[in-house]
Amino acid sequence: MKYLKYLLLSLTIVILIVFIKYFFSSDYFKIDKCLDNGGKWNHEDSFCQFEE
Repeated sequence: MKYLKYLLLSLTIVILIVFIKYFFSSDYFKIDKCLDNGGKWNHEDSFCQFEE
């Protein structure tokens, strides 16, 4: 039973690390900030475009 607790805790930590790594390594936050400011994200060139 004690072994199962440590296994579940370890799995939870690994899943959280993978989840956090994915969001910080992707353009998620850049895209979100761009869209929040009224821009349009250009996926081909990975930058925010603003219409004038």
